[in-house]
Amino acid sequence: MATHTAERSDTMIIHVSGAGDSDLSFIIKNTTRMSRVFEAYASRQLLDETLLCFQTAAGVVVSGDDTAHSLDLQDGDTLKCSETDMTIHVSGVGCDLLEYKIRRSKTRMSRMFQDYANILDLNPARLCFETAAGVAVTGDDTAYSLNLHDGDTLRCIWI
Repeated sequence: MATHTAERSDTMIIHVSGAGDSDLSFIIKNTTRMSRVFEAYASRQLLDETLLCFQTAAGVVVSGDDTAHSLDLQDGDTLKCSETDMTIHVSGVGCDLLEYKIRRSKTRMSRMFQDYANILDLNPARLCFETAAGVAVTGDDTAYSLNLHDGDTLRCIWI
């Protein structure tokens, strides 16, 4: 966390916690659009900004056009960040496209594999999954580790 102090009255320090591995602090002006904070947070945490949701401590959803002034934020306030769900499709063995809502950096692919096998009444050990680029997917992978984006499709192959 930053240990800087806001030196001018038109600046403040806000903290963002939640979706990444650590909390981050930003020195901003009262008129800084929150979109700049969102972009900086996502970049530093290696997250997809479009899959993040920011809220004040009171639970107010923060939009990119909001400012510290419009939100009545005070020096030292914290914004909470959470990941929104993303959709991944699975195509392949004897069925139409199946759709899964997952968390990009948290949901392990093994959960999707097992569900897919259960829906089709198949032995999960006989299934192999790959990305559209042909990269093999393991059970420990996440959408983040595979660089998947909302709406991407995985292929299932019967082996």
